[in-house]
Amino acid sequence: ERIPQIGYVELEDDVEVGANTTLDRARFSRTIIGRGTKIDNLVQI
Repeated sequence: ERIPQIGYVELEDDVEVGANTTLDRARFSRTIIGRGTKIDNLVQI
């Protein structure tokens, strides 16, 4: 039986995401990338 994935990703202001980066959503609530965050290339969150 599949478990529903009802979460989401929330990017706040001034976030930089590099190339080939994966941001996985939360299972039930949310994945938050905070204000001013800089994520390099080839990162998985």
